[in-house]
Amino acid sequence: RFDVTKVVGIDIDESLVTRAIHNLIASRSASRNHENMTLAPVTFRCENYAMSTPGVRGGSGANADLEASKYPATTDVKHGAPPYGVILMLSMTKWVHMNFGDDGIRRLFSRARDELRPGGVLVLEAQTYESYTKAVKAVKKMRHLDSVYVPLKQLKLHPDEFSRVLTTDYGFETLALPQASRADDASAASTTEFSRRNLLVFRKPMSATKVNEENL
Repeated sequence: RFDVTKVVGIDIDESLVTRAIHNLIASRSASRNHENMTLAPVTFRCENYAMSTPGVRGGSGANADLEASKYPATTDVKHGAPPYGVILMLSMTKWVHMNFGDDGIRRLFSRARDELRPGGVLVLEAQTYESYTKAVKAVKKMRHLDSVYVPLKQLKLHPDEFSRVLTTDYGFETLALPQASRADDASAASTTEFSRRNLLVFRKPMSATKVNEENL
C-alpha cells in the first residue's frame, strides 16, 4: 500500500528486540498463506538511538549477530542521503527523557530530523507528564532510582512542549493525523488499538534548513 522498501526496528532493550524478532518470525510464517502479499525486508538492532553516534552500530549478544550484514547504516553511504522516509517514536520519549534528561530528548529530535529525507514524516506518541510520575513510582519498587533516572525536578522541558520544540527548534511542520477508515481496514481491532494512542505527526520540509543548535 505504501511501497515500503525496508523496515528497521531499534530498541535499547535487548530482550524487547529478541521478542520483536520472534514475533516477526511468527507473523511471517502465518503470512505465507497469502501468496499475493509482498513483504518488505525487516531488520532489528539493539541501540541507544538517542545517545549513540550516527553511523555506528550498537548491540551485543545474539541480537548483534542476527543478520549483522543486513543492518542498515544510519545514512546511505553511497549517495550521502538520509535513509528514512518515516520514523516512528512510540512509547519511548518518556524513557529517553527520564534516562538522559533534556539533552537526550534534544539529541533524539535532532537525529530524527537529520535521518529523515526531505518531506519525511515523524510520528511521535506523546506521553504525558503524569506517566512520568507513575513510572517513577513503579521503578522505586524495583531498584534504586537515583542511579538510573534524572530527577524529574531537573527536567526543564515538559512533554507538552515537545510539539513546539520540534517545530520551532528543529524546523518540523505539523501535520493533521489522518483518520483510519474502518471500512477499508482489514483489522478493526488493530485500528481501535492504534487510535487509542496520542499521536502527533510532523513533516521535515522539502527544503529543510539546518538549525543552529548551539544556542538551544
